[in-house]
Amino acid sequence: MKKEEVRQLLSEIDKDHDGKVTAQELHEYINGGKCHFSKEKIEKFIADHDKNCDGGLNLDELAEVLSG
Repeated sequence: MKKEEVRQLLSEIDKDHDGKVTAQELHEYINGGKCHFSKEKIEKFIADHDKNCDGGLNLDELAEVLSG
């Protein structure tokens, strides 16, 4: 996924426009479609990939997850 595509996805998921995707935002985004994951699983996913420990995935962290 190209960085610009990740930036677009981030802007779709990041409802408060703070530059990061929180567990709550990702939970709402994912569960708005056909996939359903528990909030606990999403919180663990965020924690596992949140390199700077700010409680969410920024553009670089999200790009790394989507490319790997």
